[in-house]
Amino acid sequence: MSPTERSPVLKGIDPVLDGDVLRALDRLGHSDRLIVADAHFPAYRLVDHVITLAVDVPRAVRAVCSVIDLDTVDAAVMMDSGAPLLDVQREILEAGALSEADASFVGRAEFYELAARAQVVLRTLEPRTWANVILSKGVTPTA
Repeated sequence: MSPTERSPVLKGIDPVLDGDVLRALDRLGHSDRLIVADAHFPAYRLVDHVITLAVDVPRAVRAVCSVIDLDTVDAAVMMDSGAPLLDVQREILEAGALSEADASFVGRAEFYELAARAQVVLRTLEPRTWANVILSKGVTPTA
């Protein structure tokens, strides 16, 4: 059964976020980075902690952002495709409630350098290219 078919067992928690993902997110501190990657991303070459999700990147980003706040500086880093904002990139930003101004767009080499410093990769089944995003965890405000 895929994460999207699974019945939620925790109230208010997106079913995409299983125990492994929640544990990984809980271990992130302020400004720590996680990657939500497409199926083509060389996750195991760059980062030791890889979790596979059976959803696309926008869906994974929406789930992640339902439980953590993103940093106000460098909230998202994406690869610059050399073209105007691609549909998949727009979908990713919308899923994270981000605007194009909230994201940094960098070349492939710089993206991989930044990615190698991430704490975890959430590797998805996303077939579209240019669908990788590095998210920086922010501070969760106290109630």
